[in-house]
Amino acid sequence: MVQKTALQKVTVVKNLGGIAEETLTAIKVVASFGREERELDKFVKWSLTTLKVAKRSSSTFSFMVGLMKFCIFFFYTYALVIGTVFIQTQRINTKTGKPYDQKDVLEVVIALITGFIGLIAALPNI
Repeated sequence: MVQKTALQKVTVVKNLGGIAEETLTAIKVVASFGREERELDKFVKWSLTTLKVAKRSSSTFSFMVGLMKFCIFFFYTYALVIGTVFIQTQRINTKTGKPYDQKDVLEVVIALITGFIGLIAALPNI
Protein backbone atom coordinates (compact mmCIF):
# COMPACT_ATOMS: atom_id res chain seq x y z
CA MET A 1 0.00 0.00 0.00
CA VAL A 2 2.80 2.42 0.87
CA GLN A 3 4.79 1.45 -2.20
CA LYS A 4 1.77 1.97 -4.48
CA THR A 5 1.14 5.51 -3.21
CA ALA A 6 4.85 6.37 -3.38
CA LEU A 7 4.96 5.26 -7.02
CA GLN A 8 1.87 7.35 -7.80
CA LYS A 9 3.55 10.35 -6.21
CA VAL A 10 6.70 9.86 -8.29
CA THR A 11 4.67 9.54 -11.50
CA VAL A 12 2.64 12.69 -10.89
CA VAL A 13 5.70 14.74 -9.93
CA LYS A 14 7.45 13.51 -13.08
CA ASN A 15 4.49 14.65 -15.21
CA LEU A 16 4.45 18.03 -13.49
CA GLY A 17 8.18 18.43 -14.11
CA GLY A 18 7.67 17.51 -17.77
CA ILE A 19 5.01 20.20 -18.17
CA ALA A 20 7.22 22.83 -16.55
CA GLU A 21 10.21 21.83 -18.67
CA GLU A 22 8.13 21.83 -21.87
CA THR A 23 6.75 25.29 -21.15
CA LEU A 24 10.10 26.79 -20.19
CA THR A 25 11.85 25.26 -23.20
CA ALA A 26 9.30 26.74 -25.60
CA ILE A 27 8.68 30.00 -23.72
CA LYS A 28 9.12 32.12 -26.85
CA VAL A 29 6.47 30.13 -28.73
CA VAL A 30 4.10 30.22 -25.77
CA ALA A 31 4.54 33.98 -25.37
CA SER A 32 4.26 34.73 -29.11
CA PHE A 33 0.91 32.94 -29.41
CA GLY A 34 -0.43 34.37 -26.14
CA ARG A 35 -0.86 30.94 -24.54
CA GLU A 36 0.54 31.85 -21.12
CA GLU A 37 -2.86 31.56 -19.45
CA ARG A 38 -3.49 28.10 -20.95
CA GLU A 39 -0.09 26.84 -19.83
CA LEU A 40 -0.60 28.34 -16.38
CA ASP A 41 -3.98 26.60 -16.06
CA LYS A 42 -2.43 23.29 -17.14
CA PHE A 43 0.37 23.72 -14.60
CA VAL A 44 -2.08 24.61 -11.80
CA LYS A 45 -4.21 21.53 -12.63
CA TRP A 46 -1.19 19.23 -12.40
CA SER A 47 0.02 21.01 -9.26
CA LEU A 48 -3.29 20.33 -7.52
CA THR A 49 -3.17 16.70 -8.64
CA THR A 50 0.37 16.45 -7.27
CA LEU A 51 -0.73 17.98 -3.98
CA LYS A 52 -3.62 15.52 -3.67
CA VAL A 53 -1.44 12.49 -4.39
CA ALA A 54 1.33 13.74 -2.06
CA LYS A 55 -1.14 14.21 0.80
CA ARG A 56 -2.58 10.73 0.26
CA SER A 57 0.90 9.23 0.13
CA SER A 58 1.97 11.05 3.27
CA SER A 59 -1.19 10.02 5.13
CA THR A 60 -0.81 6.38 4.14
CA PHE A 61 2.84 6.30 5.15
CA SER A 62 2.13 8.02 8.47
CA PHE A 63 -0.72 5.61 9.23
CA MET A 64 1.46 2.57 8.52
CA VAL A 65 4.33 3.85 10.67
CA GLY A 66 1.89 4.65 13.48
CA LEU A 67 0.32 1.21 13.23
CA MET A 68 3.72 -0.47 13.32
CA LYS A 69 4.81 1.54 16.38
CA PHE A 70 1.51 0.80 18.11
CA CYS A 71 2.01 -2.94 17.57
CA ILE A 72 5.58 -2.80 18.86
CA PHE A 73 4.70 -0.94 22.04
CA PHE A 74 1.56 -3.02 22.56
CA PHE A 75 3.61 -6.22 22.59
CA TYR A 76 6.17 -4.68 24.97
CA THR A 77 3.38 -3.66 27.33
CA TYR A 78 1.67 -7.04 27.03
CA ALA A 79 4.91 -8.87 27.84
CA LEU A 80 5.54 -6.69 30.88
CA VAL A 81 1.97 -7.03 32.19
CA ILE A 82 1.89 -10.81 31.77
CA GLY A 83 5.37 -11.02 33.31
CA THR A 84 4.17 -9.01 36.30
CA VAL A 85 1.17 -11.33 36.73
CA PHE A 86 3.41 -14.39 36.52
CA ILE A 87 5.78 -12.97 39.16
CA GLN A 88 2.98 -11.92 41.53
CA THR A 89 1.14 -15.25 41.32
CA GLN A 90 4.40 -17.23 41.70
CA ARG A 91 3.68 -19.15 38.52
CA ILE A 92 6.16 -21.94 37.85
CA ASN A 93 8.48 -21.67 34.84
CA THR A 94 8.29 -25.03 33.06
CA LYS A 95 11.90 -24.81 31.82
CA THR A 96 13.54 -24.18 35.17
CA GLY A 97 10.95 -25.57 37.57
CA LYS A 98 11.22 -22.36 39.63
CA PRO A 99 8.78 -19.42 39.86
CA TYR A 100 9.14 -16.69 37.27
CA ASP A 101 11.33 -13.76 38.25
CA GLN A 102 12.49 -10.44 36.73
CA LYS A 103 15.19 -12.15 34.70
CA ASP A 104 12.61 -14.21 32.81
CA VAL A 105 10.54 -11.13 32.00
CA LEU A 106 13.61 -9.26 30.74
CA GLU A 107 14.51 -12.22 28.54
CA VAL A 108 11.10 -12.04 26.89
CA VAL A 109 11.34 -8.26 26.37
CA ILE A 110 14.83 -8.58 24.86
CA ALA A 111 13.57 -11.37 22.57
CA LEU A 112 10.74 -9.08 21.43
CA ILE A 113 13.18 -6.23 20.76
CA THR A 114 15.42 -8.53 18.73
CA GLY A 115 12.46 -9.85 16.76
CA PHE A 116 11.11 -6.38 15.97
CA ILE A 117 14.55 -5.20 14.84
CA GLY A 118 14.61 -8.10 12.39
CA LEU A 119 11.12 -7.25 11.12
CA ILE A 120 11.97 -3.58 10.67
CA ALA A 121 15.14 -4.50 8.76
CA ALA A 122 13.09 -6.74 6.46
CA LEU A 123 10.75 -3.92 5.42
CA PRO A 124 11.46 -2.46 1.99
CA ASN A 125 12.86 1.04 1.99
CA ILE A 126 11.03 3.55 -0.16
